[in-house]
Amino acid sequence: MRRKILAGAVLAAAAAVLLVVGLLRRNEPGLAARLDAITGDYRRIIVLMDGAEGLEDGVRARAVAAGRLLFWRKQHAIDELERELAGHPLRVRQLVRYLSENRALHDADKLAFLDVVETLEKAGARYDPLKPVLDNLQSIQLAYREEVTRIFSQFATRGAHGEREKWDAYVADLRKTLTREQILAEFGDLPVEAPQEPAAEMRGGAGNGREFFGTDFQPKTVALTFDDGPHPRYTEQVLALLR
Repeated sequence: MRRKILAGAVLAAAAAVLLVVGLLRRNEPGLAARLDAITGDYRRIIVLMDGAEGLEDGVRARAVAAGRLLFWRKQHAIDELERELAGHPLRVRQLVRYLSENRALHDADKLAFLDVVETLEKAGARYDPLKPVLDNLQSIQLAYREEVTRIFSQFATRGAHGEREKWDAYVADLRKTLTREQILAEFGDLPVEAPQEPAAEMRGGAGNGREFFGTDFQPKTVALTFDDGPHPRYTEQVLALLR
């Protein structure tokens, strides 16, 4: 009788463990789709803009316009993702699995989520699973700083050098399924003047009391400025170093 009770208890404990493990590894289809969408827009920007300086002027203008639209769509999705994951450890673990176990991702693809991981990792100990992910992303960022900066500095973000897959190989692989012509066709006729960053979303933008002009300073004032992208998040980090 005792053996049966003991066996039942062991089976119940095992079932509980399996249930917990199942919950921890459960993927929300909607969240998975949003992660893939962010990766997709990031790849489209790369394919559009890598080598764009050699394009005919009209084509380059259209590529820049489409790239800027894609960039701000991705940024909006990133902001929404941060709000969706904050305070939800199971969703955070899904992001960790996406960045750690998804064999379809290239190293450079993962940089699309660097901002999200940095923000969530700072939130507290409950996001401890993100620390090794952040370390890996920062290593990847060093591997691709020059290339990513060259592309994304046109759209107001910071850039992202390690012995990882070469940038040309990365872009070549993306171009197996994406072409600049295909991406431009998604947007139809675009204006020559590319859409600009919404001023209200920039640090120092209109309406937030942080915009300064030369006439606002006292005589003989020296202004030491840094070009951080510009970026609505990292400007504050630069300012903190000056305080």
